[in-house]
Amino acid sequence: YLGVFPSPFRSNLAFGKLSWQPAENQLVDWSGNYRREHEIRDFGGGSLAAVQAANDIKNSVNGSTLRHQWNSSTALNQATLSYQDYVFNPVPLHPDLVGLNYEGVIRLGGSATTQKFDQRRLELRDDYSFTVSQTRAGDHNLQAGFNLDRLRYNVNKSLTGNPVFNYRNDPANGFAFAQPFEAQFG
Repeated sequence: YLGVFPSPFRSNLAFGKLSWQPAENQLVDWSGNYRREHEIRDFGGGSLAAVQAANDIKNSVNGSTLRHQWNSSTALNQATLSYQDYVFNPVPLHPDLVGLNYEGVIRLGGSATTQKFDQRRLELRDDYSFTVSQTRAGDHNLQAGFNLDRLRYNVNKSLTGNPVFNYRNDPANGFAFAQPFEAQFG
């Protein structure tokens, strides 16, 4: 149960950017990114968790941004529309195996918790900068703008959805590895 086991990690990444200048004083940029990761982890090391107790971590992030910039001799306007989709989903590698924790010795069985975090974000932002006066004391600029965000979160956490039975070897207090002294089930 303990020893040297692989902890595979795989990542797929992609990104791109396109720029267009429709006029001398304008710039339009579009950029996008894609990331998918998959990893087996949370076992071994100082935790004494057997490879059975590992988690299968799935992570994905996608995003896209469209930006328009316009400027003149006295003003600059930057408008941005962006979207992000983020999912973090760690699940037990062996959800069918009940957790058996022999305190200070080894943690067997599947991981106790399944989680899924899903976030989506849509943002519209506009910044407008302009010169208000040109004097001997210098130029004075002001900036105004707004930001609108629409966010959606969906969180599912099944803490100790897979039960864990804790065993302790403490004969003086009536505990032996023969039977659990505690069960955790959420």
